[in-house]
Amino acid sequence: MGCSQNDKPSDSRADQRPALDKSIGDLFRDYSEQYIRIYKPDNHKIKLIRAIRLCKTPAMGAHVISCLSCGHKKVMYLSCGHTQCPLCQYHKREKWQSRLSDKMLKVPYVHTVFTIPHELNSLCKSNS
Repeated sequence: MGCSQNDKPSDSRADQRPALDKSIGDLFRDYSEQYIRIYKPDNHKIKLIRAIRLCKTPAMGAHVISCLSCGHKKVMYLSCGHTQCPLCQYHKREKWQSRLSDKMLKVPYVHTVFTIPHELNSLCKSNS
């Protein structure tokens, strides 16, 4: 069975990503250096911005997949792999959230952060 050059894979990752993730690389490619110059973010944020700017572009390298029947070729650009990149870490984050929700009771939750006295640290650690 041959392929059609217009066919898209049924689980195309680009189709499953949120709309924001599809454009953030373009935004960083156009404005990141200006943003860095004006707002002077810390080095960790600069590395993230520059990684996202290059993610899934020719600068990261690519794999070429060829159809054995018709010879149609598809270029798939590599990800940056940064742990906070919304493009290449989206599926890992979804899997993590799914695993975490499987461990939780099926009731509404409210995330609360608070500080406790240091004397209770050992009690809290033993309860985890």
